Amino acid sequence: MDATRTALVVDDNRETADSIVKMLCLIGFQSRPVYSPRLAIESMTHGLPSLLVLDVHMQGVDGGEVIRFIRRDPLLAAVPILAVSSDTQDAIVDGILSAGANAFLSKPVDFDELEKTVEKIMKA
Repeated sequence: MDATRTALVVDDNRETADSIVKMLCLIGFQSRPVYSPRLAIESMTHGLPSLLVLDVHMQGVDGGEVIRFIRRDPLLAAVPILAVSSDTQDAIVDGILSAGANAFLSKPVDFDELEKTVEKIMKA
C-alpha cells in the first residue's frame, strides 16, 4: 500500500477518534485525530489529507453543515469524506450523503467494514 496516504479523523470522543486512527494505520494510512471540526478545517488548510473521517454528531455541530462547508471550498472539496455516527436513521444517513459525504459507517466502527469502505472511496 502507498505509505503516503493520510487520514484526518474528526470526533469529539477521543477514544473513538483514537480507535479509528489505529484502524486506519493498520490499513496503510498515516492518520491523526483532531477533536473538533474547526481544528480539522484549520488543519486541512495547511495540508490536505487523502481521507477525512468525520463524526457527524459532535456537540453543538451539524455534521451536514461541516460537509457542505468542505464541499463549497475549492481547496477542500476534493477530499473524500467518510461520515461516521451511531445514529443510523435513514433520514440522517440520507442527509449526510446528500450533503456530500462519500460514504457512511455506523459506530462502533467495524474494522472490516472500514477497510472495505475506505478502499472503495479511495478508488472512486
